[in-house]
Amino acid sequence: LDMKGSLGGNIMLVTGSALTDFEIELSLDLADTSIDIPAIGWAKLPAEPGKASMRLVLKDGAPVAIENIDIEAGSLEVVGRAGFAASEGNGFAVTDASFRRLSWPGNDIGMLELSRDVDGNWLITAEAKMIDLVPLRRNLGIGKGRPVSFDILAERIIVGDGLSLSGHISGNKKAAGGGEASFSGNLSHRTLISEGEFQLSFGSAGEFLNGVGIVGGAETTLTYSAAKGETPELTMSSENGGGTLAGLTVTDTIRSGEMFLRTRFIDGFENFDTNIRITNFTVVEAPRAVRAFSVLAPTGLYSLVEGQGTSFDWGEAAIEKRGSKVNLTQVTGRGQAVSIAFVGQYDDETRQVDVSGNLVPASFLSQIIGVIPIVGEILTGVDNAGLFVTQFSLTGSIDDPDTSITPASIVPGVLRDLFSPSWLRREGDRILGPSANGG
Repeated sequence: LDMKGSLGGNIMLVTGSALTDFEIELSLDLADTSIDIPAIGWAKLPAEPGKASMRLVLKDGAPVAIENIDIEAGSLEVVGRAGFAASEGNGFAVTDASFRRLSWPGNDIGMLELSRDVDGNWLITAEAKMIDLVPLRRNLGIGKGRPVSFDILAERIIVGDGLSLSGHISGNKKAAGGGEASFSGNLSHRTLISEGEFQLSFGSAGEFLNGVGIVGGAETTLTYSAAKGETPELTMSSENGGGTLAGLTVTDTIRSGEMFLRTRFIDGFENFDTNIRITNFTVVEAPRAVRAFSVLAPTGLYSLVEGQGTSFDWGEAAIEKRGSKVNLTQVTGRGQAVSIAFVGQYDDETRQVDVSGNLVPASFLSQIIGVIPIVGEILTGVDNAGLFVTQFSLTGSIDDPDTSITPASIVPGVLRDLFSPSWLRREGDRILGPSANGG
């Protein structure tokens, strides 16, 4: 605690005849006082209003408690008490504290109890609207160099990098830094993960999390690893991939499906590379290209598009996000009625989209292969039959894109390149650039 400037107020001393036990009532005006408390990262300038009152209790000439603490100084509010005991070096240390109100920027604590165990290590219990645990996680501030056990219930628990929790967290921090914790509640970073049960560990080796939570109404298993010197990575798996992807705001057009997602974060959480695999799912609200092509396809495809959605056996997507740009470097899907492959880019600030792809009715493939005895001839390019494939593009506003649809006849020998034809590669180079599209 560092105080400078003028300090005014009232001081009242109450003592017995022995003059060894006494109490000091303080009522102070802090308006012209500057105060700096580096341990909590807070300071008050002389121009800011401030007042404080408290009662200092001394036994045998030594302080044992500060009662009735009530401080309003700038952005700091404190209501509570603290107890003291002699420590090494003829000094005094806090033995216990109880606060009914403790507030400064980044923290809004309604109740905090501080005590020590038999080894002198700190035990902290708190209930708060908001509490910042970044200093504790990084072994800074009041807990620097001290073992700390904590049990905290809060509406918002700040843990760093734009990430916050809501719920109950308990654990231990070692004197040298690092520790472990258990958390129950909600986790949010734009995305909300609710009803989570997580185990966390942090320290010089890195930071790690694993557990289960609800994302978009779907139970999802999560693991996060940020090992020292390695790229942070998040994996998620769910038996209701459509719900999880909707909760992640990736897409709300997929229903059900078993999903596995792997994301590697680049320079914080804003930029990342994501790969998604999903099986046995349905796409609803099919794009215009699918609807237009359905008139050329078997009746089954039309009913799927117009009914409960288009079913797919599997799908894969590779996504890169850099700033506001979301690059779809490769998206493919295969179903009994239709298969699709496309590349594109979306800007989440301007809401502009530029996507190009190929679409083919999968049943055409099986029909052609079934009527030609030597399947190898198809793969080597013998011109015995044609295949209709739709090339499609969507550009403009994501809310109402312009759609271009071009049915094209491709000879059977090109079947082996169906999902990476030269046209689609050229479109990838145009939209994403040669380096992004593997050129």
